[in-house]
Amino acid sequence: MFLEQWARLAGEREGEGKPRTDDPTWSPIIECERIEIDDEPVAKILHRTAYEPGLEAINCRLLIPIEAGTIELVCQTTDRLTGMRETVLMAGLMSESDELEHPGQAYFDDPKHDETFSDHALSRSRREVERVLRLGGLKISGTVQAPRGRVDLPDSACSLVPPARFAPLPPAALDMAPSISNLARVSLSSIDGQPILLSVWHLDHCAVPPGDKQALTELAEAIVDAWENEGSTDIRFQARALKPRGDFSAEVEATVDFKVRGEKARDVQRWLADARGSVWRISATGPVRSFSKKQAQALLKEVRATFEVYDVEPPAPPPVKEKRWWWPF
Repeated sequence: MFLEQWARLAGEREGEGKPRTDDPTWSPIIECERIEIDDEPVAKILHRTAYEPGLEAINCRLLIPIEAGTIELVCQTTDRLTGMRETVLMAGLMSESDELEHPGQAYFDDPKHDETFSDHALSRSRREVERVLRLGGLKISGTVQAPRGRVDLPDSACSLVPPARFAPLPPAALDMAPSISNLARVSLSSIDGQPILLSVWHLDHCAVPPGDKQALTELAEAIVDAWENEGSTDIRFQARALKPRGDFSAEVEATVDFKVRGEKARDVQRWLADARGSVWRISATGPVRSFSKKQAQALLKEVRATFEVYDVEPPAPPPVKEKRWWWPF
């Protein structure tokens, strides 16, 4: 979000400049903690969406996972006069010592300075959220907890141990085939962010010859190509065969970069065929800007280590059409 805001403000900025995130010691996240409201877990995240001369924007978000999705309460504050808090605090430190290393952003953002700079965007954001929490009266129902241990996904004829912070979505949450099971991890923002989605699909309508990596790759590519009919554009498909492990006879990894509603997205997939040719797909999907191929591969590797499938009969092959000797067409 910070980099998106930086790009949006390019027309108002003098010169090209560089975003603060180019400094590896600086982060837009100020605070991140787990709190409870009405005895239910809530993520409280305080972060900057802009930080440059003439504009400092700070959001404090309360993310509340519920069965139907995520409730998000946001307090947004901005300042057009920027750098005053940092300048005054730095001047105070320099008056105490001639040899001083930069104390880091965390020192300037410390809550102990909020009273001194009560009109600063950060102080106002903390104060307003604490006021809301102190008032109470917020009741939460329909919450969902991330599962612990192995989870059965009967619609996809398999089971697995979900990665940390992933929870199964209700079947009707997304408009997908019944044999696709989805698990989601909440993103930083449910308004202007996209969740990381983990999907498991049992292809109960088709099979491949056992051990045939080429047939499995061709099946994967054909299915991805059909995404164009569902509104995806700029689809790029890459695949490589992997050494199958466990009870599987073929395994392929595919990376798909594409656009959906104009946004760049990435889907990294593991295609698996068992000893009888039944096929499963495990995929990790997220926005390109915040979900790298390396992250997706690490997530799939974790899922793959606990992935177990049911003993299912592969679909019957299509009937062979007999040639009629009495009519050659």
